[in-house]
Amino acid sequence: MENLKNFHINGIQFYDWQNKHHWPLKMNGAVAADSWVDIANREIQFSVLKKYIANNKSMGISSMFYNLLYGTWKDALADGVPADWYLYNNAAATDINKHPLSGWLSDIFLVNPGLKAWQDYLGQKTADVYQNLDFDGFHIDQLGDRGTLFSKQGTPVDLSQQFGSFIAAMKTKFPNKKLAMNAVNQYGQAGILSSPVDFAYTEVWSPNDSYSSLANIILNNYTTSPKLNTVIAAYMDYAKADQKGTFNEAGVLLTDAVLFAFGGSHIELGEHMLGKEYFPNNNLSMSASLKSKLTNYYDFLVGYQNILRDGGKLNYNPSVTSTDKILPWPGTSGYVTTFRRLLTSGTEVFHFINFRDANSMDWRDTNGTQIEPSVIRNYNLVINLTGAPKKVWAASPDVNGGAPIQVPFVQNGNTITLKLPSLKYWSMLVVEH
Repeated sequence: MENLKNFHINGIQFYDWQNKHHWPLKMNGAVAADSWVDIANREIQFSVLKKYIANNKSMGISSMFYNLLYGTWKDALADGVPADWYLYNNAAATDINKHPLSGWLSDIFLVNPGLKAWQDYLGQKTADVYQNLDFDGFHIDQLGDRGTLFSKQGTPVDLSQQFGSFIAAMKTKFPNKKLAMNAVNQYGQAGILSSPVDFAYTEVWSPNDSYSSLANIILNNYTTSPKLNTVIAAYMDYAKADQKGTFNEAGVLLTDAVLFAFGGSHIELGEHMLGKEYFPNNNLSMSASLKSKLTNYYDFLVGYQNILRDGGKLNYNPSVTSTDKILPWPGTSGYVTTFRRLLTSGTEVFHFINFRDANSMDWRDTNGTQIEPSVIRNYNLVINLTGAPKKVWAASPDVNGGAPIQVPFVQNGNTITLKLPSLKYWSMLVVEH
């Protein structure tokens, strides 16, 4: 936790902590049980959960418990979940939609999260959680687009339209608790962001494999709900994480450069860095070099949060030229790419991301083969501005711990000529008017 605090992490998701998805906290009568096993048959100790939560609070870190909004185990009928609540793959209601988990304690069977009866049922189980564990909120998960579904009565159910009422019900039942919900590949995001969630959260999968896809998700979320910033779940070195090894530094930093430059953040750190959607997978570790450099990136994200995350208007095709290879966003391998954010104060922020040595524009870097870029020094730039600048400065998480460097320039009308001091993965040029 000290390590995460040093990365400025202010919220923790407790993953797979629960007894059962439909009965998250095991109770012995009116008292929480001392221990139970999770769906993967691992022991969970109540006292350990309490200590983690108390420790987080002492550090100013929120603790969010994870659970599906519609998941049940195979024994749920005996626990009071009737067949009428389930989602079925056919109109005859003979085949319950499920997520198979071979070798685990149960598959996960889906109920309709929009049913008030289910919301009341899970709400009561959630009340047991909050009464016994001082969680700050509920991190709600889903399993993405499940195809055509039906109720027990044979009526088609649009699953994506059920999310909003579930979130609203949880807020009504627990008004002082935080809420966030995973929009898997943006599935159901419009309904989620129109509900009382505290931030936008998207877990990214194919076909959203390009760097530009990450940026588009952040911008789409912002367009839908301008008051909320976005957390992206994007698992690096996905195939490489099947074996023991280390994360590829170049791939991680280039992906974070894109996410942070567009105002997003990346859920990637916990007890270890994430390489899979199954968070306990810890086959890959961070090298000392990556840990050090990533600390600079998180310092940069927090230190310049007003410039990076406080809205403004984007221009994907600013008038920026160079004697070296440059293209407007989204760019391509072999080039530097740039875009501009115009802040409400009138300040212009130009971002430069170095894809000049990139061997792929796939952010996941699934086999850990992305190439470390060469540093470009004194990068010649000619920029057309919206007005006369008072001051120009540059900053990068790759240089001097992100400290700003004043940049001299020559002005000719609304055009300035200058040299960007350094560009490795990502540099930011700020023009104050």
